[in-house]
Amino acid sequence: MEIGKSLRRLLDSIPGASSIFLTDRDGVIVLSVGEELRSRASLISSLQATQDQTGKLVMGRLT
Repeated sequence: MEIGKSLRRLLDSIPGASSIFLTDRDGVIVLSVGEELRSRASLISSLQATQDQTGKLVMGRLT
């Protein structure tokens, strides 16, 4: 999959980064590269909370 290869190259180019998650607007992971995180559920929950708060600040939706 080309997107996966591109994300892997991007991940390898960022010092200290261990994973990249591509999610839909509801926070459901569509694709991921890198290390599996034990705290993956917490990360997704934080992303969803951030999206909700951004909407409340009238900054638009994160997409």
